[in-house]
Amino acid sequence: MDPQPPPSNPYATTQQAGFMPPDASQPHYSAIVQQMMPYGILMMVNGGLFALLGLFMVAMPALALTMAEGGDLDDQETMIIIAVYGGMGLLMLIGAALQLWGGWRAIHFRGMAWVIVGIASAAMGSLTCYCAPTGIALGIWGLILLLNPDIQHAFRMGKTESRDKIMQHFSYRGDQWTPPPGSPPPGSPPSNYPPPGGGSPYGG
Repeated sequence: MDPQPPPSNPYATTQQAGFMPPDASQPHYSAIVQQMMPYGILMMVNGGLFALLGLFMVAMPALALTMAEGGDLDDQETMIIIAVYGGMGLLMLIGAALQLWGGWRAIHFRGMAWVIVGIASAAMGSLTCYCAPTGIALGIWGLILLLNPDIQHAFRMGKTESRDKIMQHFSYRGDQWTPPPGSPPPGSPPSNYPPPGGGSPYGG
């Protein structure tokens, strides 16, 4: 009795199923590397939103001083508004600068540490209702990207290579293979077909 092959497991990981992911150091196509540019752009856009909110908060102390001169606020209330809104506005502006710089570095695959700082800054924005949805989304998406081996190798390449060189490395497709000179075009029959005598190789 012939031995039966082991049943296939549709829930097996790629390593268990016998498929190994491509070596990141070898040229191959990587869809996740292509996501770094839109991710970096969105991080910079989110940094712009942070900057707008920071400028608004920084302007609040000036408004408080105007109201204090009109007698609407006493000195203690004025100092509280200046300290709270001024401090929060300054933090938002710092976070905006970190995200703008981190997004730019992400696009060019230079300095993963700066990208991580930008992600942390965006995630901290979830403490405010204004930037919570985008901050959480950028934080989760950023972790998925930076934990990928292809992304990590792209940043290692970014220490010495240009962005164009990195994208060329991760845009290689197998169908771009060029046959050696003298090879027949795809779909051509073998050189010994039809066989001598003109008969069918299947005896027809």
